[in-house]
Amino acid sequence: MSCSEDTARVLLQMHADKTYLAEEIAKGTEALKTEIQAVGNRMADLEAQVERVVKAYNAMVDSSDDLRAVEGLLEDLSNRSQGFNVRKRCMWKPIADVLRTKEIQFAWWHPFKLLAFRGSRMVVLQPGGDIAAFWRALDTEDPGLEIPQLMLTFTLPRLPRVWVSGADGDGEETRSTGDRQGHRKL
Repeated sequence: MSCSEDTARVLLQMHADKTYLAEEIAKGTEALKTEIQAVGNRMADLEAQVERVVKAYNAMVDSSDDLRAVEGLLEDLSNRSQGFNVRKRCMWKPIADVLRTKEIQFAWWHPFKLLAFRGSRMVVLQPGGDIAAFWRALDTEDPGLEIPQLMLTFTLPRLPRVWVSGADGDGEETRSTGDRQGHRKL
């Protein structure tokens, strides 16, 4: 074989290898595009599901807040009943007994609160309050009592929504305002 035949054969082999590599790269690229598209579709579905869950949860929080407001109004009306107040105060009797033994003046307030007076200070304890902080503020040793469980109140937090949109992730950030108004662009 001559040098020119060897060169022609090498060039032909290089061309075949180049064609093979180009086809393999094209196949791999197409497979990668398909996978990326599938991941993008799954992410879009997940974001839509999360959005539905957040909206449903926030609607539940709004309803809960509305119910709590109605409950507060009803409590205000109920607190006007002397018998109802006495029943509530009975649940807090252990706390009142400690205040009496420590000779700390106290008063009941509306809606249901316990006001304690030590020197020139007034300390308020109400359902859901921090009883340990109450005793500390009165410079009194914590007797280990708890606020009756039936009196605890709580609020549900609203869920914020933050999404970054854009193909490369450098798009605009959209954030929920956390209220019933919807979204605003940042």
